[in-house]
Amino acid sequence: MGGGDDVVRDFMSALRSHPTALNVLLKDSDAPDDGCLLASLKQRSDWKLPAGMTVSQDQVFWMVQIMEAWFLADRDALKKFYGGDFHENSLPANPRIEEVPKGDVLSGLKQATSQTTAGRYHKTRHAVKLLSLLSAETVAAVAPNCRRLFETLKNEGCD
Repeated sequence: MGGGDDVVRDFMSALRSHPTALNVLLKDSDAPDDGCLLASLKQRSDWKLPAGMTVSQDQVFWMVQIMEAWFLADRDALKKFYGGDFHENSLPANPRIEEVPKGDVLSGLKQATSQTTAGRYHKTRHAVKLLSLLSAETVAAVAPNCRRLFETLKNEGCD
Protein backbone atom coordinates (compact mmCIF):
# COMPACT_ATOMS: atom_id res chain seq x y z
CA MET A 1 0.00 0.00 0.00
CA GLY A 2 1.53 3.22 -1.11
CA GLY A 3 0.81 6.71 0.04
CA GLY A 4 -1.69 9.01 -1.63
CA ASP A 5 0.84 10.44 -4.07
CA ASP A 6 1.96 6.96 -5.15
CA VAL A 7 -1.62 5.89 -5.75
CA VAL A 8 -2.39 8.91 -7.93
CA ARG A 9 0.88 8.48 -9.84
CA ASP A 10 0.13 4.79 -10.44
CA PHE A 11 -3.38 5.64 -11.63
CA MET A 12 -2.00 8.19 -14.11
CA SER A 13 0.52 5.63 -15.34
CA ALA A 14 -2.25 3.05 -15.82
CA LEU A 15 -4.30 5.55 -17.83
CA ARG A 16 -1.35 6.08 -20.16
CA SER A 17 -0.32 2.43 -20.39
CA HIS A 18 -3.77 0.88 -20.64
CA PRO A 19 -6.15 3.54 -22.00
CA THR A 20 -8.91 1.05 -22.91
CA ALA A 21 -8.84 -0.86 -19.62
CA LEU A 22 -11.10 -0.23 -16.66
CA ASN A 23 -8.75 2.01 -14.67
CA VAL A 24 -10.03 2.97 -11.25
CA LEU A 25 -8.51 4.96 -8.43
CA LEU A 26 -9.32 3.94 -4.86
CA LYS A 27 -8.11 6.49 -2.35
CA ASP A 28 -8.62 7.56 1.26
CA SER A 29 -10.52 10.82 1.26
CA ASP A 30 -8.96 11.92 4.58
CA ALA A 31 -12.05 14.10 5.01
CA PRO A 32 -15.85 13.85 4.86
CA ASP A 33 -17.46 13.36 1.47
CA ASP A 34 -18.58 16.89 0.65
CA GLY A 35 -19.35 16.10 -2.98
CA CYS A 36 -16.18 17.90 -4.09
CA LEU A 37 -13.58 15.18 -3.49
CA LEU A 38 -12.95 14.55 -7.19
CA ALA A 39 -12.70 18.26 -7.97
CA SER A 40 -10.15 18.77 -5.21
CA LEU A 41 -8.15 15.77 -6.40
CA LYS A 42 -8.03 17.16 -9.94
CA GLN A 43 -6.44 20.36 -8.60
CA ARG A 44 -3.41 18.48 -7.22
CA SER A 45 -0.04 19.05 -8.84
CA ASP A 46 0.40 15.33 -9.63
CA TRP A 47 -2.94 15.16 -11.49
CA LYS A 48 -1.53 15.18 -15.03
CA LEU A 49 -3.83 13.41 -17.45
CA PRO A 50 -2.63 12.20 -20.83
CA ALA A 51 -3.68 14.57 -23.64
CA GLY A 52 -7.30 14.16 -24.66
CA MET A 53 -8.16 11.92 -21.72
CA THR A 54 -10.72 12.66 -19.04
CA VAL A 55 -11.51 10.95 -15.76
CA SER A 56 -15.10 10.54 -14.68
CA GLN A 57 -16.72 10.07 -11.29
CA ASP A 58 -17.09 6.39 -12.27
CA GLN A 59 -13.31 5.92 -12.17
CA VAL A 60 -12.50 7.49 -8.81
CA PHE A 61 -13.66 5.90 -5.58
CA TRP A 62 -13.15 6.95 -2.00
CA MET A 63 -12.61 5.21 1.28
CA VAL A 64 -14.30 7.80 3.45
CA GLN A 65 -12.73 9.07 5.49
CA ILE A 66 -10.05 6.40 5.62
CA MET A 67 -9.73 2.75 4.63
CA GLU A 68 -9.79 1.66 8.26
CA ALA A 69 -13.37 2.93 8.55
CA TRP A 70 -14.34 -0.20 6.63
CA PHE A 71 -13.03 -2.25 9.56
CA LEU A 72 -15.56 -0.53 11.84
CA ALA A 73 -18.36 -1.94 9.69
CA ASP A 74 -17.34 -5.55 10.23
CA ARG A 75 -16.53 -5.93 13.90
CA ASP A 76 -16.77 -9.71 13.62
CA ALA A 77 -13.74 -9.64 11.33
CA LEU A 78 -11.86 -7.51 13.85
CA LYS A 79 -12.77 -9.92 16.65
CA LYS A 80 -11.67 -12.89 14.57
CA PHE A 81 -8.32 -11.32 13.78
CA TYR A 82 -7.51 -9.84 17.19
CA GLY A 83 -9.05 -12.49 19.44
CA GLY A 84 -10.40 -12.38 22.98
CA ASP A 85 -8.50 -9.35 24.24
CA PHE A 86 -10.05 -7.11 21.56
CA HIS A 87 -11.98 -4.25 23.22
CA GLU A 88 -14.82 -3.51 20.82
CA ASN A 89 -16.23 -0.81 23.11
CA SER A 90 -13.15 1.33 22.38
CA LEU A 91 -14.27 1.75 18.77
CA PRO A 92 -16.35 4.74 17.66
CA ALA A 93 -20.04 3.93 18.05
CA ASN A 94 -21.36 5.81 15.01
CA PRO A 95 -22.82 3.18 12.65
CA ARG A 96 -22.44 5.63 9.74
CA ILE A 97 -18.76 4.81 9.43
CA GLU A 98 -18.05 7.32 6.67
CA GLU A 99 -18.89 10.13 9.09
CA VAL A 100 -16.30 9.05 11.66
CA PRO A 101 -13.25 11.36 11.52
CA LYS A 102 -9.96 9.76 10.52
CA GLY A 103 -8.33 10.41 13.89
CA ASP A 104 -11.23 8.81 15.78
CA VAL A 105 -11.08 5.68 13.60
CA LEU A 106 -7.34 5.25 14.13
CA SER A 107 -7.32 6.02 17.85
CA GLY A 108 -10.28 3.69 18.40
CA LEU A 109 -8.55 0.86 16.56
CA LYS A 110 -5.34 1.38 18.50
CA GLN A 111 -7.16 1.40 21.85
CA ALA A 112 -9.31 -1.61 20.98
CA THR A 113 -6.28 -3.66 19.96
CA SER A 114 -3.70 -2.47 22.49
CA GLN A 115 -3.95 -5.59 24.67
CA THR A 116 -4.33 -8.23 21.94
CA THR A 117 -1.86 -10.95 21.08
CA ALA A 118 -1.79 -9.68 17.48
CA GLY A 119 -0.63 -6.34 18.87
CA ARG A 120 -1.84 -2.80 18.49
CA TYR A 121 -3.33 -2.03 15.07
CA HIS A 122 -0.57 -1.32 12.54
CA LYS A 123 -1.46 -0.46 8.96
CA THR A 124 1.37 -2.26 7.19
CA ARG A 125 1.25 -5.36 9.39
CA HIS A 126 -2.51 -5.75 9.78
CA ALA A 127 -4.52 -3.95 7.08
CA VAL A 128 -4.16 -6.43 4.22
CA LYS A 129 -5.07 -9.37 6.46
CA LEU A 130 -8.03 -7.48 7.89
CA LEU A 131 -9.29 -6.47 4.45
CA SER A 132 -9.29 -10.12 3.40
CA LEU A 133 -11.53 -11.00 6.38
CA LEU A 134 -14.15 -8.30 5.77
CA SER A 135 -17.60 -9.18 4.52
CA ALA A 136 -18.11 -7.10 1.39
CA GLU A 137 -21.87 -7.10 1.94
CA THR A 138 -21.53 -5.92 5.53
CA VAL A 139 -19.23 -3.05 4.61
CA ALA A 140 -21.22 -2.00 1.53
CA ALA A 141 -24.41 -1.91 3.61
CA VAL A 142 -23.07 0.97 5.76
CA ALA A 143 -20.52 2.64 3.48
CA PRO A 144 -22.16 4.30 0.45
CA ASN A 145 -18.85 5.00 -1.29
CA CYS A 146 -17.80 1.37 -0.89
CA ARG A 147 -21.17 0.24 -2.24
CA ARG A 148 -20.71 2.50 -5.29
CA LEU A 149 -17.30 0.92 -5.96
CA PHE A 150 -18.68 -2.62 -5.71
CA GLU A 151 -21.69 -1.79 -7.90
CA THR A 152 -19.47 -0.23 -10.56
CA LEU A 153 -17.12 -3.21 -10.60
CA LYS A 154 -20.04 -5.64 -10.76
CA ASN A 155 -21.60 -3.69 -13.65
CA GLU A 156 -18.26 -3.94 -15.46
CA GLY A 157 -18.29 -7.73 -15.03
CA CYS A 158 -15.75 -7.88 -12.20
CA ASP A 159 -17.49 -10.28 -9.85
